[in-house]
Amino acid sequence: MKREKRKELTKLDKRARDLVDKPFEIQDLEISDEEKYEELRMRMDYINNTREYPTTFTMWAQLSIGVILPKAIQMLLSAV
Repeated sequence: MKREKRKELTKLDKRARDLVDKPFEIQDLEISDEEKYEELRMRMDYINNTREYPTTFTMWAQLSIGVILPKAIQMLLSAV
């Protein structure tokens, strides 16, 4: 999980840096798409503040197939 979290943060940071012209000149800092930059920074803050990497649809799908589906089949068979 930590590796995936670090990988996602690196990817988001690279995308944010691509939006900044002259990143090392604080006085002349220009951001080409301010809204997208803020969205990326908020996502990075969210990931940094979580203990684990936020879940994804794939993770929930795997849980439902691996846990909920067998239980549902068991209950269906016990009712018959």
